[in-house]
Amino acid sequence: MVNFKEDERLTTLNHSCAHVMAQAVKHLYPHAKFWVGPVVKEGFYYDIDLGNDVVNDEVIAAIEKEMKKICKGGQEDLQKRSFQGRSHGNVQG
Repeated sequence: MVNFKEDERLTTLNHSCAHVMAQAVKHLYPHAKFWVGPVVKEGFYYDIDLGNDVVNDEVIAAIEKEMKKICKGGQEDLQKRSFQGRSHGNVQG
């Protein structure tokens, strides 16, 4: 088993994926407000306030589709991108 705290490549990958997910959510839900989003043993997560929108399987599929689109588009150099909007509500999409 890989120790995520010791494997810098895995931590970097998960961190980058978290940014892609945040960008995808912001594209689909411009009103989304982000809070915590650390890399954890299972990968990563974000606490996101979507207001009255409900997350279901269709929403998850749409977020995944948007993430793939972002990655294929090569819009971001995620390894160099710094999360300058760390005020947690400031994710740019």
